Amino acid sequence: MLRQGGITLALPLVFVLVSVTFEGSYNLASLLILASYVFFFSKQVRQQITLSRPEKLLIIIAALYVLSFIMEVLLHDVKPRILDAPAKVLLLMPALLLCNALRPGRQQLIYSFMFSAVLLLMQSVYEKYYLGVARVNGDVNAIQYGAIAIAIGAAGIALCATRNTSSQRNFLLYVLCCLLCCGALYAGILSRSRGSIITLPLLALCLIALQAYKFKISLKKLFWYSSDPVCWQVLY
Repeated sequence: MLRQGGITLALPLVFVLVSVTFEGSYNLASLLILASYVFFFSKQVRQQITLSRPEKLLIIIAALYVLSFIMEVLLHDVKPRILDAPAKVLLLMPALLLCNALRPGRQQLIYSFMFSAVLLLMQSVYEKYYLGVARVNGDVNAIQYGAIAIAIGAAGIALCATRNTSSQRNFLLYVLCCLLCCGALYAGILSRSRGSIITLPLLALCLIALQAYKFKISLKKLFWYSSDPVCWQVLY
């Protein structure tokens, strides 16, 4: 199985750097994603693609999502500018196949998200509390900065939350990753990107549901614990 440890570790960092550094840099990140598709010319890479049922379902849903926008433009004379969002989904569909072929290791991804989160947190704290700006990365693109920061933070936390380990070292690594990724979420909040911030409650609910399923906690019991005033008095 093909593993590219150094590339896997570097790509998220490069993506973050080129996406938040200067005005218009987000377009450069898209070009880098397109350039990575040169790997598909390798027969070895193509042979490594083995899609599971959930992955196939995800690709089908993404294709239908894009198709729905195209049909809306063709049948209802909607302006083609609405194709901007689905075009990004279409751009990333080959990236899913590439990740499936390269099979990046969990540890490599965790380190990548950690370093990226540190970078985002340092920049946001510097701009907010040293420079005193009202909106972090506002001179470049605060909306895209917030989206990237929250995506990095949420992905890192989800990656750690779905992993069981009996190793104390790995457990401490997962805790550290979650803390740093919370810093990335904070960076997203400092960007004041409302479209990204409103996803945080939904992400929190998904993580709670995931942990409830992971530890075999029924939703009825989880609701009882969350609404019991005695539990809140013990916590506070």
